[in-house]
Amino acid sequence: MTNKINYNRRQFLQHSALGAAALTVFPEMLFAKAGQFQNKATPGFNADIEIEFTSRDAYIPILKSGRKTKVQKYYAELLKGPKNTVVELENNYLT
Repeated sequence: MTNKINYNRRQFLQHSALGAAALTVFPEMLFAKAGQFQNKATPGFNADIEIEFTSRDAYIPILKSGRKTKVQKYYAELLKGPKNTVVELENNYLT
């Protein structure tokens, strides 16, 4: 008779139990205080460059001989700063 022990399942259960115990001891972890910190610019700060980013779905072959894959393609528009700050990389989904 073979006695197989699934260690992956055992580890999952152990980690789940530890997580449940941690949430019991520290219930405030369930409700993170999202608005706790204020993101404000330093008074008098003047940015050297300003860039507006947008993302759109695109279908691009990741591998040269592969079929097209849906990716998030990011586009940048330079609002303020030197013109060579933003450069478009052609034939690249990381542009």
